Amino acid sequence: MEQLGAQIVSPERQTPESLHKWLAAEVAKWGPILKAENISIN
Repeated sequence: MEQLGAQIVSPERQTPESLHKWLAAEVAKWGPILKAENISIN
């Protein structure tokens, strides 16, 4: 898979808790930008 350019996720990052933490960080990062530009996701 790596030869095809796929990024392999390490086992410790394959948990629901890890996904929740990553998603919360992405919302915190992109949320203000989307609000400032009046962009909504439907």
